[in-house]
Amino acid sequence: MDKLPRYVEYVRVSTMGQARRGTPESQILALTNLRAMRPGVAVLDAPVVEPGVSAKEVPLSQRKKWLRHLEPLIHAGKLD
Repeated sequence: MDKLPRYVEYVRVSTMGQARRGTPESQILALTNLRAMRPGVAVLDAPVVEPGVSAKEVPLSQRKKWLRHLEPLIHAGKLD
């Protein structure tokens, strides 16, 4: 039997206004629905939420929560 993929749920919204309007919650709900349809093993207990970070303006190498939570897992080979 194949092993289940290991993953982290990452939520990012471009502006603080989007964060206040509930965009992170709608993304978390979408991830919950996806999790129910696609088996896997969540490496962290909760999604990593990074509000107010524009994908166009802030590269991954400058995103604080990405660097703190995901980069170490990626480099340690703990995600698939």
